[in-house]
Amino acid sequence: PADNELSLAIVQAQINMQLTQPTLSVWYDDALSERFLKLAVDCVKTGVGYPAFFNQKTYVAHEVELSGLPVELVRQQGTIGGCTEPTLGGMSYGIVQAGFVNHGKLLDLVVNDGVDPVTGRRLFAAENPVGYDDLRRSYREKMRTAVGNWQRYWNYVMLAHRHTVPLVFCSVFVRDCLGRGRCMDDGGAVLNHSPTTLSSGLVNVANSFASIRQLCFTDRVCDWPTLRQAVLDDWQGHDSLRRAALQAPKWGNDDDRVDGIFLELFDEYCVAVKAQRNYLGEPYDPSMLAISTPVPFGKACAAFPDGRRAGEPLADGVTSPFPGTDTLGPTAVVRSSAKVDHTRIRGGLLNLKFHPTALQGMRGTKNLLSLIKTYFDKPGFHVQFNVVDSNMLRDAQLFPERYRDLVVRVAGFSAYWVEMSRALQDQVIWRTEHHL
Repeated sequence: PADNELSLAIVQAQINMQLTQPTLSVWYDDALSERFLKLAVDCVKTGVGYPAFFNQKTYVAHEVELSGLPVELVRQQGTIGGCTEPTLGGMSYGIVQAGFVNHGKLLDLVVNDGVDPVTGRRLFAAENPVGYDDLRRSYREKMRTAVGNWQRYWNYVMLAHRHTVPLVFCSVFVRDCLGRGRCMDDGGAVLNHSPTTLSSGLVNVANSFASIRQLCFTDRVCDWPTLRQAVLDDWQGHDSLRRAALQAPKWGNDDDRVDGIFLELFDEYCVAVKAQRNYLGEPYDPSMLAISTPVPFGKACAAFPDGRRAGEPLADGVTSPFPGTDTLGPTAVVRSSAKVDHTRIRGGLLNLKFHPTALQGMRGTKNLLSLIKTYFDKPGFHVQFNVVDSNMLRDAQLFPERYRDLVVRVAGFSAYWVEMSRALQDQVIWRTEHHL
């Protein structure tokens, strides 16, 4: 453990000032002092969204398995190199990605048999899937194609970078470029596995396949063509069927009927990402992080079979439930998320939102610490918190001049409320407000 008086001073400064930068993170370990952890939770309780908590043991397991480097080296050099993606500070190419795979759009293409329902363009050949296994296979193949296309594109981009703006000056300061006599662009860094392939919306896909299986093949509420038409109609005129879809199993409630589907999708994505090498000659590293993509990605998508309407945001983060669908409390959320093998990906994100009254006093502090510890013992990787009253946020939308200093957690960062778009504000308000 490395917490000390300076650690305490830094956290206390954030409590006093409540700034959006610098981003504060805690490398969590059970050996950290109770004094430090309680102060970190007190900082969370201010509502500023800092610090985020990262499980160092999970990251170490990922890096050691991937790179074969000694545990001691990984623990010494481990740092947060992106919003929530860890890497080896001063020893890696860095966390680099061009964009995201929109899993929600891939689901659109499955539902509409290869045609984008938003633009009307055909992107995949017609398959006419009718059974559940057919639909899953269609999704899996489209996901693999999308990931492969994305990675090939990014390899060309980085090749162009190497020829136009080679990282000569940076390489002087990154181990072991001088020792190897190679620029970072030629694999001179100790760690060249860090370029990632990101994704957004996998929770929505899991919820949707759970709904399809429940409604069409388990309870037989309707057949697939009927459900498909309701989705293509944006649920207009299909109110009773939409209610059934909304009541189908949803991620974040410790329900294996949907959690099992998510784990299958997660495994397929990790396998697809690692199937191709990056521009440094190493397999791409899976990572799952939404940042602020749920809003624009959702706008690009039609309705989903889980009851979501066209244009609504996607689920944020990686294992964050779709807003309003996690009905059994925060402990059920972390039990669902803990089923995921987080050592397989570089990074990840779980958002939880609490009403301030849920964490009042020392009892609230201890309860939140217990939740974090329980999650990391499973082991989870990352969790961060918004501690805020949604009614206050709605008031801040109406009277922004009264809330110039209000800071909220968005994704791997916090931001001033008044500087966020209305759509992003709505997404934060929409998140389920838990109590402990």
